[in-house]
Amino acid sequence: MLRKRLEQQLEQRLGTSRSDASGFAPNRFEPPTAADVASRVLEFVRQRLQKDASAGADSDRLAGLISAARLGVEQGFSEAREQIEALGMMTGKLNSDIYDSFSRIQGGIAELESRYLKNESPDTGSSENSPA
Repeated sequence: MLRKRLEQQLEQRLGTSRSDASGFAPNRFEPPTAADVASRVLEFVRQRLQKDASAGADSDRLAGLISAARLGVEQGFSEAREQIEALGMMTGKLNSDIYDSFSRIQGGIAELESRYLKNESPDTGSSENSPA
């Protein structure tokens, strides 16, 4: 549920389709870990930033994408949390995992912001520097 909400919010705010985010949705049934969720979301955002940066986007455009990503993540987590609570499925562990994922994503977005807006050289497509 959380993954679906995050996908929807990011697609809507960043203007990408699922085909642009290859690998965003896991191909397995087992619930993803907090690190898995954060890694996938951050890779999705990084790919979009890299695509626009490579196409010559200025810092205002990149800042707008980062802002949209933050808003999408916040709204996606909020909506997913509301749905989980409404279904009576919230547990202490799930709440902790959601918080962990959210914190990891926020930290990763801050790193991407630093990389793309603070005159640091964006990576050229490798995900080795992507936060998990």
